[in-house]
Amino acid sequence: MTMELSEMFTREVTRYVDEAEDEAMWALSMNRHILDRVASELLERISMNGEEVGVLIKSMNPVMLPDYMDPRLYETSSSDPNEHRYKSATRFEELDIWQAAFPAC
Repeated sequence: MTMELSEMFTREVTRYVDEAEDEAMWALSMNRHILDRVASELLERISMNGEEVGVLIKSMNPVMLPDYMDPRLYETSSSDPNEHRYKSATRFEELDIWQAAFPAC
């Protein structure tokens, strides 16, 4: 892998990680009321099982993020069954990576 390609790859990965972090922080801030309620319930009860937490969360109308592993979020073009594109054009962008020109010897 050339240094140029390596740097491009690193920039893209960093961009995706930064976007994911921003999205997670947004979701946490939008659901802060739920986090506060779970914390207060835990202070009162000392412990809660996963089912109790799930019921509490669902009762408070949480802001949910899309499940990016859900295949229904992706579409396949009819001409190429191996070509998968994310349905939302605002989330992911295809990379245009070109081979660097070889220097003349």
